Amino acid sequence: MGFWSKLKRAVRRVVKAVVRGVQEIVSRILKLGNAILTYFGILPIKQLKLRILILRNELGNPVADPADVLRIVEKAKQILRGSARISVVSTDGKDFVWTVNEFAPAAALHLKGDGLDLVKVQLGEAGDFFDEMIGKYHSKATFPWNFPTTPITGFVVAKIDGRTGVASPIAGNWFAIDPSAFATVTTGDGIDTVSTTTDSSIIAHELGHNMSWFSHREEVQNLMHQDDTRGYLLTQWQLVVMRSSGCVSIW
Repeated sequence: MGFWSKLKRAVRRVVKAVVRGVQEIVSRILKLGNAILTYFGILPIKQLKLRILILRNELGNPVADPADVLRIVEKAKQILRGSARISVVSTDGKDFVWTVNEFAPAAALHLKGDGLDLVKVQLGEAGDFFDEMIGKYHSKATFPWNFPTTPITGFVVAKIDGRTGVASPIAGNWFAIDPSAFATVTTGDGIDTVSTTTDSSIIAHELGHNMSWFSHREEVQNLMHQDDTRGYLLTQWQLVVMRSSGCVSIW
């Protein structure tokens, strides 16, 4: 791809990010009353629409088993219902987890997980591919049809450098997960065994980032702690921020 084509794509991505940012601001203004109620501990059930898309690798094979992914979705539903009074539902009342048929570019299969590199992902070829998949597999997933609420799409990619998950950094409506988060770990004494996933809270954690909680918390018991040893607790201010975000609604 030539210089001008790359420049036009980057400009197009920046414009989309600005539109999403404006949408988020307007949504939060409209939800100011709910934010006040949350601050005072009044937490009616709210809703977040989610779909997980499993990509295929260079050989055309899915990078993860849908059944493994669905187990983590179910865990995310439990966590956010209990910690934030947010009900996670599928975007159209159908399956949460789909495997895409489209060929994914290398830039989307193998992501960089930090800072400026993740911004480049959002503005480049991977961001274009993610938007295309969101538009195809998510009903009413793009502005303005979703206003004021934005559904969230999770992508299971082949590899994320140094992370098990990342969330789109610019007013984003997607997150990505490394298949290592679904690896099964078996522990026991030879008689009784317990199988658990490497990071059972990863989807709930990344959804926290999508709900505009950008930073990580030092407290291990907090859902937004970086390591997979995290707990599920949220502070009152985290609840205010998350429950008034553009991807959460009352319907």
